[in-house]
Amino acid sequence: RFRQKVVLRNPDYTLVSDTLNYFSASKVAFIKGPTTITGKDKYVYAEEGWYDTRAEISSLKTNVFIRNKDRTLAADSVYYEEEPAFGRAFRDIIAQDTTRKVILTGEFAEYNDSLGFAFITGKARALFYDQSDTLFLHADTLRLTFDTADQAKFLYAFPKAKFFRTDL
Repeated sequence: RFRQKVVLRNPDYTLVSDTLNYFSASKVAFIKGPTTITGKDKYVYAEEGWYDTRAEISSLKTNVFIRNKDRTLAADSVYYEEEPAFGRAFRDIIAQDTTRKVILTGEFAEYNDSLGFAFITGKARALFYDQSDTLFLHADTLRLTFDTADQAKFLYAFPKAKFFRTDL
């Protein structure tokens, strides 16, 4: 058990936390309190959670914020498996891609890199913004498919899709 101003450095990232409990038999680390994890292209903030170092599975809770290059994700909680790059986010989700100028919001999201899709449900909205205006898109479910180069191919909005933009 490590408490107060915990700093953990390894070649891939630096973790700074208030409390870190590490179980050497299971190789699982638990964080409690404000925690940041900073890597080369990634920044993570959470106030509670765990990470299984063997299986490379994490579950982060309470004010989760993740920045990876030009993409950010904020949610109440996030579950992620490194292999096969599968994740879920829960409640008050805000995902932003500054390169593609899009913001997605909702209550539940799932991402699966190996199958090439992501979706968001529960008051799902997409905001496509540029310098002149923003296109607002709302539906029960938004589903995004992408190619092997991680480029978006199609965005599906269903059912009851609605959209608005002042110049349409």
